[in-house]
Amino acid sequence: MTALLLRQRLQKVERAHGPRIALSIGPDRWTFAELFSVARALADRIDNLAPRKGPIGLWCQRDLLSLAGVLAAVLSDRAFVPLNPGFPVSRIATIALTAELSVILAAEAPESSVAELQSIMGHKVPILSGLATEGAPQAGSAGGHAEGTRAVRDATRYIMFTSGTTGVPKGVRITETNLLSYLDAVADVVKIGPDDRATHFFDLSFDLAIHDIFVTWLAGAQLCVLPKAQTMSIDAYVRDNRITHWFSVPSLAAFCGRLGQLGTGAMPSLRSVLFCGEALPETVARSFLQAAPHAEAWNIYGPTEATIAFTAYRFSDPGALDAQTVVPIGRPMTGGRVRLEPIEGDEGACELWLGGPQVSPGYVNMPEQTASRFITDDDGTRWYRTGDVARWSDRHGLLFLGRSDDQVKVNGYRIELLEIDAALRAAAETEEAASLPWPLSDTGHADQIVGFVVQPRIPSAEIRQRCRARLPHYMVPRRIITLDAMPVTTSGKVDRAALRRLLEP
Repeated sequence: MTALLLRQRLQKVERAHGPRIALSIGPDRWTFAELFSVARALADRIDNLAPRKGPIGLWCQRDLLSLAGVLAAVLSDRAFVPLNPGFPVSRIATIALTAELSVILAAEAPESSVAELQSIMGHKVPILSGLATEGAPQAGSAGGHAEGTRAVRDATRYIMFTSGTTGVPKGVRITETNLLSYLDAVADVVKIGPDDRATHFFDLSFDLAIHDIFVTWLAGAQLCVLPKAQTMSIDAYVRDNRITHWFSVPSLAAFCGRLGQLGTGAMPSLRSVLFCGEALPETVARSFLQAAPHAEAWNIYGPTEATIAFTAYRFSDPGALDAQTVVPIGRPMTGGRVRLEPIEGDEGACELWLGGPQVSPGYVNMPEQTASRFITDDDGTRWYRTGDVARWSDRHGLLFLGRSDDQVKVNGYRIELLEIDAALRAAAETEEAASLPWPLSDTGHADQIVGFVVQPRIPSAEIRQRCRARLPHYMVPRRIITLDAMPVTTSGKVDRAALRRLLEP
């Protein structure tokens, strides 16, 4: 690959593929020329409203504003920060303050939500609601954002906020170098060209969405956003739109299977299939390949701190997996290094460390957490301690075995149980509370969260309501169980195994 910066690569795509379709959302289509025109208009509005080159908050998802907003941020040399509209306003405010946003783009945000956000923040951050493209530069014109070299490789490209152990979300800073290193590495896995059409299932606050956007557009290909009306007929959407590239969490594939959508040859147009975000059961991989017989299939793995994905395993022949119940996560992609460090007190278990140019500089305004998770070797290699437990197979590469801490995945979302525990204590007005993923697989993945509170002063329904005001929907406990006392281990820690036994039939 060339040494071009991301903005320069995108502008090169615009010149080469201007008349081609870049984006489809249901029946609506935009060419690259039209998309860049919208993005430049947004960038001009942002620069006029907030001359300080601070980050842009994107309070929107899977719509023209969010996708053009990402492009506008790159063209105006700003970082972007996804703000999920489904999050409580208090969480949005925490993220906005931590990231020091200079402006927020919102998809027709309700006035009440805007007022609440400004009230919590204590000062006004300009909020641009909706798209206004009147007077937008003509497609292909430079406008106020001509090709240049102003961006630098250690500049922040985006900040992705994840669940945090301290009870507040933590912002992972991803630089130009981090993102370009990933895009160059994954190009060896994903073979995509201008005639291809790629899925877009992810919310912008899930960093796999960043893969969708840049991998697709840098290839001059079409990004296809699944309309909500077709959520129950994804196989038909793939066929009708001749989708060639699929990228999702494994649970979405399992969902399709439960709906009977993975019959033999159900999605014949697919040439590439990627899964990430959760452990991939071998049975799901096998079923999906039956539905997409012409596809090259990959399981890719990586935490947000190592920029989207770091390792890859091709599983086009599930029969070669021996007795593995989950698909391996494979070997590091180009430029990446891995280490397996023994876990003290757990004989035979090893924590997976990831090293190389994809590894983030760390968390925003959290120096202690950054120091505990990120380590730099004497040779300058920067490593991220994932907390994932893995072992090496000469045949398959890395095998994912689970977690070494209280972090879990619920429907693909990364969750720190300690953050939910803190929200439960506050909501129930009690000093003792804990949470569990349920039902929990061997690899730390689950469908829901169950909360346990000791002698709460608040009814269970109100506890859940208070949690909804503080936590994203996927972190809110579906059930609240009251206890007279919290079970603890001999070391005085919450005995989550004992809590789990309370749920077993």
